[in-house]
Amino acid sequence: MTCSSILRLARAAAFTLCAFAPTAVLADTAGRLTVQGGLDFTLNPFNDFAAGQTARIGGRLYLTAPSLVTYRLVGSEASFANVFEFAGRRLSDSVKAGLGSTVQASVAAAAGLLDFGFVIPHPHEAFRFVSNATNDAGRAPGFGVMLQGDRAARVLLDDFGWLDADYDDMVVEVSVTPIPEPAEWMIMLSGLLLAARAARRRSGA
Repeated sequence: MTCSSILRLARAAAFTLCAFAPTAVLADTAGRLTVQGGLDFTLNPFNDFAAGQTARIGGRLYLTAPSLVTYRLVGSEASFANVFEFAGRRLSDSVKAGLGSTVQASVAAAAGLLDFGFVIPHPHEAFRFVSNATNDAGRAPGFGVMLQGDRAARVLLDDFGWLDADYDDMVVEVSVTPIPEPAEWMIMLSGLLLAARAARRRSGA
């Protein structure tokens, strides 16, 4: 291999590092999910999504730093057409989406108590509602929270429609990613442009 070839490879490697290194920095700026309050509860065998696992019933989900929060409907096992609400948006299980559904949406969220809740239609009332702020282990309806690392969690609703307490009437996955700053976007874009320019030069050589 000639010196010029080694130099070109080193330059390409440096350009690639410039393009993707900011991504690693961004990952460290994302907030983390924590649970406050509630009681640990082992989900019963009838739970369709997390049987035998432990959830914090009545727990409230917090975010430690501003981040992009994605809510994904995992599925539901309920006779009611429950609705998950967050930041003026909705995920609905009226179509009874199954495990692995890609029904999801994202929103930029501030640090602190996350703003979401469940709307439960009821045959004898207009509706029932439980929010992240009002969730409590002694309240019906309510939900449990399962942390999956520090940047993902599952929220498991028990709408108490049949008093089965299996916490699978609606399951939503919550995940956290960083919100890139404008300067970081410019660094990433510059690195990608440099890498593309180097690749064009190599192909034309």
